[in-house]
Order: sequence, then structure tokens, then C-alpha cells
Amino acid sequence: MIDKKKFEEYVSIQKSGVTNMFDVPTVISLSGGTLDKADCLDIMKNYSKYKKGDFEVVEMIEIKIKAKEDVINKIHDFIDSNGLVAMVIE
Repeated sequence: MIDKKKFEEYVSIQKSGVTNMFDVPTVISLSGGTLDKADCLDIMKNYSKYKKGDFEVVEMIEIKIKAKEDVINKIHDFIDSNGLVAMVIE
């Protein structure tokens, strides 16, 4: 999840001009562990949103996805623990 701190770290490296931002391993190294590959790719993809300060929307989407995954996992656990068979229809 990208927060303001991670975005600011990315922009700091970008503004320093030390490396090409597509050299993701170097960006990760220069961040001192603040950024990972997924963070860099996410920032590249959503740069304009983050530049506007739109962190909350992305965080809320990730929270909703995580909640949905948790519910699905609980349903699967219930089915498995009760020896039931289920068909998933999407």
C-alpha cells in the first residue's frame, strides 16, 4: 500500500536525478528499504493520483479487497471443516 511517506521517498529519489526511475533495483536500494518492487511499480502506474494526494481512495479499495478475501476464506474454512462440497459461481 502506498502512503504519503513512500510516495515522497520515491519523488525524492526522482528529483535527485541519481538514477533512471525505471532502474527499479537501484530505486529500491536508494530508498533504504522504504520501497519494494511492488511499491515502485504501483507509484509508476498511479503517479498522477498520488501526486494529487489521493492516497485514501487507494487505501480504501485495498481494505475492501482484503475484507472480501477474509470473508471468502472464512466461508472456505467452514465448508472444509464441515465436510461440505460447494460450487463457486462468479
